[in-house]
Amino acid sequence: MTHTPIAPSHVEELRPYVPDEPLEELRRRLGLDDILKLSSNESLLGPSPKAVEAIQRVAGDVFYYPDGAGAGAMRRAIADFHDVAPEKVLTANGSNEAITLLVRTFCEPGVHNAMTFDFGFIIYALVCRSHNVEVRTLPMGPDYEFRLDAMADAVDESTKLVFLANPNNPTGTWVGGGELRDFLEALPEHVIAVVDEAYVDYVQAGDYESALNMTDAHEQLVVLRSFSKAYGMAGLRAGYAIGPSALVDRLYRMREPFTCNMPAQAAVPAALADREWLARAVAVNEEGREVLEAGLGELVEFGVSWTESQTNFLLVEMPCDAREVAQAMLQRGVLVRPMAGYGLERSVRIALARAEEMERCVEALRVGVM
Repeated sequence: MTHTPIAPSHVEELRPYVPDEPLEELRRRLGLDDILKLSSNESLLGPSPKAVEAIQRVAGDVFYYPDGAGAGAMRRAIADFHDVAPEKVLTANGSNEAITLLVRTFCEPGVHNAMTFDFGFIIYALVCRSHNVEVRTLPMGPDYEFRLDAMADAVDESTKLVFLANPNNPTGTWVGGGELRDFLEALPEHVIAVVDEAYVDYVQAGDYESALNMTDAHEQLVVLRSFSKAYGMAGLRAGYAIGPSALVDRLYRMREPFTCNMPAQAAVPAALADREWLARAVAVNEEGREVLEAGLGELVEFGVSWTESQTNFLLVEMPCDAREVAQAMLQRGVLVRPMAGYGLERSVRIALARAEEMERCVEALRVGVM
């Protein structure tokens, strides 16, 4: 007897993103009171106190719907911060919503394709597949470098979107400004380039240049940003996109109302205004990087290596199945993210935190490897 599928084939075949188990559940299951979570690239420094105060001021008003027309105050604050017109800003429920809107708005199933890299942010491919849009993944170089020339050559008349995370998750690698400009110049006019800069605030590399500096020269360029990383507000789900007003207008037509909640809309202007807190978050990140890289250096003789990163995490390769190492670290109260879902069975991603927290991580990693 044959059975009719409940959903279309592209839905039946979809494998959803699997987030970490909630810390409360993990503590209960393992019997651990203290778990250091370094698996989701969150800023353990937390949000600006000014953002917290802004959230508290509106907490009693959450029985009202938020500003659903476009999160006006949030949109204006972002526009002022970047010195762009508000019409070029899309406010979003995390930059993930912006990714979804881009695919939903500009790609027609069976007509268009989108492109990304095989070790690029996994959500790009997942969103495309969920909308029954063909996604083509191109190989990265041996050191996880982007082969932008190959991507430009692979574009055809059906390509509508190309996704590039700069810096990239989960590898931490990046593209220099000159190479990015050349890539954008090589794209045909019908292709929309999406440059995801979720980790831009952590960048220290001298050759890096934000794609925001290139938007005036490219009418098909959209830049994504997030408040989930350096701003320490992952739980609020706040992000945005900046692009040509004509593209942003189409995205707003497809956007559901009330996607940016009231606390997020209050917190974002306050967070953007507190530049000292952002600078502190970046400084803490660099201190943590120094400690982790020094500890990893002591484990090189045991087969441990890592990829140079411009983010708040390191991709670390193990001498064995990384899931075994991650499990051993978890037993010692340190949670890191195995990268088997990306096809990197011997790698874990370790988020950076305060120096003392990274010392604890290094000790757990040493035990796990040795």
